[in-house]
Amino acid sequence: MVDRASKILDDAAKDFPVFGKTDELPCFPSGRLKGQLIPTSPEMKARMEVLRYADAFMATGADIDDAMANALATYKGLHLEQESQRKAIRDLKSHETKLSGARVGRETKKKYADSRSEIIDDIKQMQAAAGVI
Repeated sequence: MVDRASKILDDAAKDFPVFGKTDELPCFPSGRLKGQLIPTSPEMKARMEVLRYADAFMATGADIDDAMANALATYKGLHLEQESQRKAIRDLKSHETKLSGARVGRETKKKYADSRSEIIDDIKQMQAAAGVI
């Protein structure tokens, strides 16, 4: 039953990376708990939340597959907004170089219909610089 739940959560990790992969879950590096899973890690907290929902569904008579499907749907419903924001941020970060065009070092220059309008614009700019206008 534990292996089946772990496999289902590993499959769900494709859409919700917070679950992580079972083989890559953080473990205690040393001490008397060396090698055991860290229960306060974000991955384990998310997994335990889903397993609590699944346990409640199994208490009503559902089998493990249906209970896990319903538990994942419940988790997704509760955390959908947060996950949508995370996904949007990931997409923006992966495409951030494509959001703006290439930088150009040249200055832009106005184009005038005739020389008279160019002279008038030059006079207005000089007046504005002198504070007359």
